Amino acid sequence: MTGTDAPPPSAALLHVDSVSKRFDATQALDGVTISVAAGETVGLIGRNGAGKSTLVAALTGLIEVDSGQILVDGVRLGDGDGRQAISCLYQHSTLIPALSVTENLFIDRVSNLAGGFVSWARAHGEARAVLADWGVDLDPRTRVEELTLEERQSVELARALSRGSRLVILDEPTAQLDSHQAARLHERIHQLQDRGVSFLYISHFLPEVFEVCDRAVVLRDGRTVLEAPVDELDEPAIIRAMSGTDDAAVAQRTRGDRALAAASEPVLRVADLALDGVFGPVTFDARPGEVVGIAGSLRSGATEVARVLSGLLRPTGGSATVAGTAIASGSVRAALDAGVSSVPQDRLREGLFPQLGVDENVTATTASRLGRLGFIDRRVRDRAADRIIEDFAVKTSERGSAIGSLSGGNQQKALFGRAFESQPLVLVLDTPSAGVDIVSTAAIFERLEQASGRGLATVIASNTLTELRACDVVHVMFEGRIIRTFEPGWSSEDMIGAIEGVDET
Repeated sequence: MTGTDAPPPSAALLHVDSVSKRFDATQALDGVTISVAAGETVGLIGRNGAGKSTLVAALTGLIEVDSGQILVDGVRLGDGDGRQAISCLYQHSTLIPALSVTENLFIDRVSNLAGGFVSWARAHGEARAVLADWGVDLDPRTRVEELTLEERQSVELARALSRGSRLVILDEPTAQLDSHQAARLHERIHQLQDRGVSFLYISHFLPEVFEVCDRAVVLRDGRTVLEAPVDELDEPAIIRAMSGTDDAAVAQRTRGDRALAAASEPVLRVADLALDGVFGPVTFDARPGEVVGIAGSLRSGATEVARVLSGLLRPTGGSATVAGTAIASGSVRAALDAGVSSVPQDRLREGLFPQLGVDENVTATTASRLGRLGFIDRRVRDRAADRIIEDFAVKTSERGSAIGSLSGGNQQKALFGRAFESQPLVLVLDTPSAGVDIVSTAAIFERLEQASGRGLATVIASNTLTELRACDVVHVMFEGRIIRTFEPGWSSEDMIGAIEGVDET
């Protein structure tokens, strides 16, 4: 339906009609209206805190709206089987790792397969048929923990469609996929569109919105501020709608003076670093004020290098030192003590304490500064937390709110605030803009630029070109080794070719 206007409510599979939702003093949704037709993919775009997560919660039945209505095939959601028609594939998998594909597919209906008793032969056979019907080539007896991220996503999609879902919400579906996997997902979406399946596609990566979506809807402050076919839009128009300003350059980062880095001795020295079966030997330096990129696909070893530097993995060979202090010990505490702060790729499992408050999370690495004799002064912590929350524009109702209740982008900004709060010598970032809107990303990199000017050395592990363009030098890894180094001015084609192992010159 590319190039067409929004379907009228009478013709829409989904029609969100003037929906509003308030949480205490926060107006999360304010008269939002969206329509999605059968077989259509609509991009849902907005800054962190714009209302996307609240809208998804309303569509999936997690919350009740205050006013307005949500219609599926003209029937109010909640009446009949409307709930069953909508499924969401969240950014983090909801599959149970220890169970098989079959068990995950039929998690709430397995007992009905054979009169109350489970016939596993029959169950695996039916699971195999479900997977085949939706184009998924997997052995249903495989445990989910043995699957790749892409395979898990395919199982979740097959599960949703096998339950009768006709509208699938995809929440940052490519955030942890490499370029080939993302391309296969987009091909799968187009194939399913031909079968009448609709998608609400949430992404902060604007190029893929233009690639896969028919129309785009932009939310800002809980309101629908833009809705148009993607072939009538461009990135500056979307950025203006997201930010509420005519300054489309808000998302662009300017490079500062790097004289400090050029004249300094390296603060980070990585020498023949290795992790058996994953990467190595890897050697590179980072000077004060320098931003060093480690680029590579999911299996290149780039992420694992970042995890070793952060203390999340213990290497099997080589060394890494910060100002002469060894950090490659497999200890996050040792890395912090040596002057390394990090923002991991998987913020929920490795970066946050989801049930604890925002205040406790943003001050977690600097607790020794918040009191005496091992006791934390609550007033000192509150002041520190308030400052970090304000400085990094973390949107939260109160400092004590559980950080797990925040949007992904606000969680990420809180992690950045915590990382900078420890005043590191080296900052290690793994795909730092994943799940963060383009305007907030610009603010984060502006802060990184300021810190670089004061001598902070940064290592960014990524395969995202916009992140790599923030770097002064980029080392590309392929199959565990550095195959090429880029200085500023590289072309996208050359960088992508190196990341994919096409060009090893």
